[in-house]
Amino acid sequence: MLIAISQRQSAEHGGGDMLEANYVSFFASLGVTLIPIPNNPFTTMGYLTSLPIEGIILSGGGSIQPTLYGEKAAPSETYAPQRDETEKILLDFAIAHDLPVLGICRGMEMINVYFGGKMQSTATIPNALEHDDSRHLVTISDNTVAKAIGAGATEVNSYHRMAIASGQLSKRLTAFATAPDSTIEGYYHPDYAIAGIVWHPERELQPHTLNAFLVNAFLTRQLFWQTRKGDTMDDTTVIALVGPIAAGKGTAAELLIEQGYTPFNYGDIIYEERTARGLKEERKISNAVGADLRLQFGNDVIAKRLAKLIEAHQAKDTHRKILIDGLRHPEEVAWVKEHLGARVIGVTATPEVRYQRSLKRNRAVDPKSPEAFAEVDFEDRGIGSKNHENQSDSCLVVADIVIENNDDDLDAYIQKLHDALQTINA
Repeated sequence: MLIAISQRQSAEHGGGDMLEANYVSFFASLGVTLIPIPNNPFTTMGYLTSLPIEGIILSGGGSIQPTLYGEKAAPSETYAPQRDETEKILLDFAIAHDLPVLGICRGMEMINVYFGGKMQSTATIPNALEHDDSRHLVTISDNTVAKAIGAGATEVNSYHRMAIASGQLSKRLTAFATAPDSTIEGYYHPDYAIAGIVWHPERELQPHTLNAFLVNAFLTRQLFWQTRKGDTMDDTTVIALVGPIAAGKGTAAELLIEQGYTPFNYGDIIYEERTARGLKEERKISNAVGADLRLQFGNDVIAKRLAKLIEAHQAKDTHRKILIDGLRHPEEVAWVKEHLGARVIGVTATPEVRYQRSLKRNRAVDPKSPEAFAEVDFEDRGIGSKNHENQSDSCLVVADIVIENNDDDLDAYIQKLHDALQTINA
């Protein structure tokens, strides 16, 4: 069994990647071969797509950039932005492909941040326990787990200086273990096969009932990690288009509409919401409206609203070929894959090529200078953004097929689209 695992990034060794030996020996004893993923976002997908990975572990060690959860960086801390980005790609991929994820210590904290949660130093939490190199009790609130270990509380190890305090757990996650100081020690996602624990099962020298139960459930896809089957529309073909600004999605949409697909556009949801709020039509305003919707209702809210439009359409029309155009967040993509059975085509091109195309198409909302385009493009692609904001680059990561559209040869691009549709339909 192959499990991908993220790695610590060490400032003391020139920024090199490190995976503690106890992870390897612990999981090897359970029949697992760990595949350490380098902290290089540009190579992550190569590992995930070329190897038969059956699960993902986000490991411990180091601090997450506070800017990712709305706080300021501490001058005395060292951060690993490449690791943060790599782990984000791992989570995007896991959600899109229904792979089980176990977060350990920092990995558990990263998942919470990914879903919009926060955390803080244990030194600033009133009446906090000693969490750095200690042991303490955790209370188990999940009945299945408590029954399995024969107790409502058990002792765990503790090696962390940051914690998820009361009120800081993402609204998308459900706690199942808490410390006496009310900090969150374990949680799961009710919709995805994802869970996290802040203690280290790989560091226990003696058999530990709770660890044995949880790790076995992770490896065998039980409990929090059960396969999500979704409620796909078996008799409907759904194709979703994703990609950055001016990559060529419009041409792809025209081809699909010619082939009988009925379009439903991300922009229609944003237009409706922007109009209801009395806001003018500007790309930055539209991006902000989408981000606010996700912040209020979850990162998959726009996909759910599009699904309601599709459902209403199908109630009065037997048409069974659906096009979803312009999704901007990987959780939107994951939702339409799981619940609508969508196949996803990504279209991309270099920023230089896309800027020239945006000038040629001359839409009112498109920026007119290289600097303005770069600013909007970074925002749309999710570079340096918060998790509820646009993430077009991450949508490409979880697409079924990605088409490079850097040439001005329209016929060649159309052929690539035909080839992609053939592959999907096959």
